[in-house]
Amino acid sequence: MDMLSPPPPEFTRLGHCFLQDDYEWGVNHFQEWAKQAIALTHLPPDKIESLKAYIDKILSLSDDETVDRAWRSMGAALGVRGGGRSRELFKIIRELLDIVEVKSLPV
Repeated sequence: MDMLSPPPPEFTRLGHCFLQDDYEWGVNHFQEWAKQAIALTHLPPDKIESLKAYIDKILSLSDDETVDRAWRSMGAALGVRGGGRSRELFKIIRELLDIVEVKSLPV
């Protein structure tokens, strides 16, 4: 079985940015929901890079169950039932991390 290291804080921060108020819309428009969540993290560039690296690690796993557990550990409002669905969602998020502009909040 593939193992993952504990997630960086920015991973769970992203998960909590999938706002439940937008759940029904988000399920039907996941790419837009993910763009919104990424932007709402307000992470600085170094934390975005850390998030990308962690998601890359998840996507490199061969075991879909471990990928599903990673999704659940993120705390996103959207649950997945397996079957590779969480891997698809992580792929979308990873691609968006390269293009979505994130405005960092001042520290």
